[in-house]
Amino acid sequence: MIARYVKIDDDRADVARLPERPPKLSHSELLCLAVMQAMLGFHS
Repeated sequence: MIARYVKIDDDRADVARLPERPPKLSHSELLCLAVMQAMLGFHS
């Protein structure tokens, strides 16, 4: 899981943040959670 997060974080490093309040999760954290959720078979 850590390797997947690092890969996603490296790939998404150039994504700009919106000029709003700071997010509770980064883009990388959110994508990693979504990927792991799909891999484990949890559907929302």
